Amino acid sequence: MLIKLCYKAIFFFFICLLLNNNSFSQTQSVKPELNTEKKEKYSGGMLFLQGGGIIYNNQHQQIKDISYGFGGILRIYLYKYLCVGIYGGTQKTNYHTQLSKNSYLQIGYGGVIVGGSLRKNNFRYSFSACLGGGSMKNLHIENQYKQTLLTSYLYKNPVFIVSPLLSVDYFISPKIALTLQGTCLFGINAQQNPLYNPCLQIGILFNH
Repeated sequence: MLIKLCYKAIFFFFICLLLNNNSFSQTQSVKPELNTEKKEKYSGGMLFLQGGGIIYNNQHQQIKDISYGFGGILRIYLYKYLCVGIYGGTQKTNYHTQLSKNSYLQIGYGGVIVGGSLRKNNFRYSFSACLGGGSMKNLHIENQYKQTLLTSYLYKNPVFIVSPLLSVDYFISPKIALTLQGTCLFGINAQQNPLYNPCLQIGILFNH
């Protein structure tokens, strides 16, 4: 199911490219100087469509299920290829135990990014790494009767996060770009097992 979700996200992204390629080409023919005279100083926006998976072992069982969430990113472009910025968001997964279907794990995170970026024609390619922190919340329900929790555990832990980011931006206008981004979040906590969260993200960026 996770693979199908990733395929749908990629398909959606490239359909948007095809729909907007013609209008952007017309904009270039009228005002070609927009891409050559002005270099972007920064870009930022929302990563509104996200699908991934969470792998984590709590004190009771292994959690391995599809995750979803949202987030945002801001990149500042320095010199010719260097970029820095901030990145953050949230991911959540629901999972089953033997006697309940309502357990969940959620992680919220944020941090700074450092990496490289290259603009070529209508595309911008960026590769960076994020270092930061966040918090993890895990409601594990062993047993429940209807809406009553009979045996449950709530865990809240701070985490240190590391994540590589690989993204491709496509400019649908001089100021607006669609972005497709792949990440793999590693959440590290001294008292718990590490968390892994590979994710595919689609969003829209505003450029200046």
